[in-house]
Amino acid sequence: MNLELPKAVVSVPGRSADRLQGTSPMKPKSDLVVGLTVVALAITGLAWLIPAGITLPGSERSVLLSPAFWPKVLFWLLLAMGLTIILGALRSGRAAKSQNTDGLLPLTRISLLKGLVFIGGLFVYYWVIHWIGIVLASTLMLIGAMCLGGQKQWLPMLLTAVLLPLAAYLFFVHVAKIPMPLGIFEQWL
Repeated sequence: MNLELPKAVVSVPGRSADRLQGTSPMKPKSDLVVGLTVVALAITGLAWLIPAGITLPGSERSVLLSPAFWPKVLFWLLLAMGLTIILGALRSGRAAKSQNTDGLLPLTRISLLKGLVFIGGLFVYYWVIHWIGIVLASTLMLIGAMCLGGQKQWLPMLLTAVLLPLAAYLFFVHVAKIPMPLGIFEQWL
């Protein structure tokens, strides 16, 4: 049973109905470039960055506690996402030939400014970790990122921003035995 709404019902001025129904907001060609870039980054990480940058101890109690385990998981997930983007681009490339849509969302000054503020926030985050500790720095960074992303519900935002860094800290310090910078909270945690 097809429950598609008629085009007149879902069309909004300045936006195509296809965009509202969940198709990719990028052109297939740019999706393909992004997908190939993500796949190349994942392969570089798996083949070169992890072996060159992570020293493995001689004896490992568990594969899950290996210093290379989580970076490998992240790079494998990145590889899967890149392949998914490539497949979507190839599929939408075939579909775009039968439809006449521009497919690109306009880059506004606000979205560009938000992206630059986020990147600047990452630099500040890296810089303050050693002074205020990774838990507080991560909490503040998550709140800032969620505000930039348009999150308006304060309770879920605060719960996520506080509990996620705290849970990560507890896991890495107490389970995986990996020291984390605590900054001013060194005496309490």
